[in-house]
Amino acid sequence: MSKTSDKARKEGIYSHVLRYTGLFGGVQGIVVLLSFVRNKFAALFLGSLGIGLIDIYNRTCNLFTAFFSLVTPVAATRSLSVIATTGDRTQLAEQVRIIRSLTLLTALLGCTVSVACSPLISHLTYGDCSHYLPFVAISPMIAMVIISGTELSILKATRELGRLAWSSLLSAVILAAVSIPSYIIGGTRAIIPALLVSTFLTLAVHLRFTLPLFPWRSNPFSWATLVKGSDLIRLSLSFILANIIASAAEFALRSIMANGGDINDVGLYSAGLVITVVASRFLFVAMDADYFPSLSGVCNSVSKTNLIANRQLEICVLLITPFLIISNLFMPLIIRILYTPDFMTIRPMVICASFYMFFKAINTPVAYIALAKNDGRTYLCMEVAYSVAFLLLVTTFYKLWGITGSGIALSLANLFEMLMVSVCYHRLYHFAYSRRAILLIFCQGLLLAAGITVVILWDGIGGHVAGTIAALASVTLSLRTLMRRSGIKGILHRRTNTAD
Repeated sequence: MSKTSDKARKEGIYSHVLRYTGLFGGVQGIVVLLSFVRNKFAALFLGSLGIGLIDIYNRTCNLFTAFFSLVTPVAATRSLSVIATTGDRTQLAEQVRIIRSLTLLTALLGCTVSVACSPLISHLTYGDCSHYLPFVAISPMIAMVIISGTELSILKATRELGRLAWSSLLSAVILAAVSIPSYIIGGTRAIIPALLVSTFLTLAVHLRFTLPLFPWRSNPFSWATLVKGSDLIRLSLSFILANIIASAAEFALRSIMANGGDINDVGLYSAGLVITVVASRFLFVAMDADYFPSLSGVCNSVSKTNLIANRQLEICVLLITPFLIISNLFMPLIIRILYTPDFMTIRPMVICASFYMFFKAINTPVAYIALAKNDGRTYLCMEVAYSVAFLLLVTTFYKLWGITGSGIALSLANLFEMLMVSVCYHRLYHFAYSRRAILLIFCQGLLLAAGITVVILWDGIGGHVAGTIAALASVTLSLRTLMRRSGIKGILHRRTNTAD
């Protein structure tokens, strides 16, 4: 292959990643904005106590969803993607029927078991069984979330990215439209009704976009269907166990905070985590929708896998670092806008957790390699090791330094995961960071460290000036690299010459 064609191929990868990151980034921008507005009203009308309750209910739902997702969205996406590439619509429709049947069966089972376990969940969360009724009330959420995950996997696997984007956008609008009036009118008493109604309407939106493609057909109590789906179940087992362990670690952390500190600490931690991760979510949504199917298609080639993974993580680092530096500069303003001055205590936590997202941007594209290769055992081992490290670090640092310590621990946990995945995947799959990726990580990481340092140690105008310089340097590096590598600069140059 000539150097010219090789350069064009690499520019094409950059352009492709940027195009779909832009598509889902635009949608996620609106989703994030609506999320910020919803959190603002939650802070005003519910306080940290209400936010803590919402977080506990959601984590409980996630835990049971992880237990009872017999066919995980990852396994469903991968299975349907393989069939979709053949163009056999009959076989694809049959696979959708099998997946929906298994999903409906486990959704009903998850809802039933959650009701039976509600006294235990109350005891683990509050130290007694008297608060079991709220956990009974949220049990239908578990069934709806499980079904919604399957419907989204159908859109991803069939590359219906336009429908997927609209589905995400409308779901966010519904969540805000239901939650905000409920919080204003009912306060904390409206939390559970708002969660149930918004989850139901979200499921309805997802079905609105998938049913025209594949009308609903399912046989949840058919033994023949269960036998046909046995391969899917085996494929999902590692993902199920990994999700259970991750959800259990998150739930255990909330329980430790609620029992060892108080429920307000859960709310503060949740609010800090939202600020840390939510505005960067567009990167990972785009990867889930586009990068994972693309990586799955080349997973048998080491060189192509390394090329695509390196390009993806380069773009993630280039896009996320300027945002992290700028957000730290304006963190007091962000907290006041999103929450209330009472939440200002989370500022040190969010600043210390900046490298949590930086390391995540590096690690996530690499971690997808095991999923693309259908290596569930390795994926499970990585998730178990990370979840144990996460729980130990965050619990220890929280007990030592409170909410601020949890921010430090988040960054350390993701640093541990990044190093662990890098070493293991190099041995197993011959993955290696490119020299350009290493250089970009080093430069942007240095600028992020400088930005964090001046914000922490140099308060006032001088610190803002120094932080602004670091931010401008990071933005300049990102723009120059993206324009050069994606071919945008050349396109703009040609258009300018044509116009002249």
